[in-house]
Amino acid sequence: MSTSKRRRQPSLAGSVHGASLWEFQSFDVNRLRQDLAIAVRGWDWKRGCFGHSLPLTTRKLSESGAAHYNNLVKSIDGKLKTEAPDRLDECTYFREIFDSFRCEKSSFRILRRPAHSSYTLHRDSDVGEETFRFQIPIESNPDVRLLVSTTDKSEDLIVSGADYRKVEDWDAEGIGCDKMKSWFEEFVRINDDKVRVYQTKPGKLYYFSTPENYHNLWNFGCEDRFTLAIDLAANRWLYQHYPEII
Repeated sequence: MSTSKRRRQPSLAGSVHGASLWEFQSFDVNRLRQDLAIAVRGWDWKRGCFGHSLPLTTRKLSESGAAHYNNLVKSIDGKLKTEAPDRLDECTYFREIFDSFRCEKSSFRILRRPAHSSYTLHRDSDVGEETFRFQIPIESNPDVRLLVSTTDKSEDLIVSGADYRKVEDWDAEGIGCDKMKSWFEEFVRINDDKVRVYQTKPGKLYYFSTPENYHNLWNFGCEDRFTLAIDLAANRWLYQHYPEII
């Protein structure tokens, strides 16, 4: 793991106070992708939380984290919620990363965003008090966009015409990639003073306040995007190494 100088990621949609995305150290992309291939082998994404999550461990998490719905998976028959199989013994680089953060973790999982889809515009209400959600993109493409707003109220954002902020599966809704991209660009334009748009790099560690700021991820590309999401509990070590989160 290298430790490049921490710096703020430049914005693609203007500078707005309160929507900062912080870019921290780099991780080995090849090793990340090797472990990703091991972790997702045979995984049915429908078993994970909201259909896009793969918990990598529960036994190494905090007690509250291990019991959280983010870290539980459906049983093979789809009826019961159970602990996810632990993958850190096989995924040695993921385990190195896990151990490198010297604080309690409440979640350590892979998130998948399929091609030509998005989340809904949202805040992360599942993040616990004094907990910080960091992310490391592993697989991405040049047509992925992360939007972070400056507001905790969705009504502050202006929508012209159709409202696609809650649409995830574009094809199922009959929207299509080109139409969604056009809508997204217009949404950014008319909310220029309230949003920032970012392109994130595989292997970099990122942080922004997901519980406070409405945000979304749009994948306009033809390849799925995979991210390692890590929920870290505040302690002295975390504040010393990442003072920007305070």
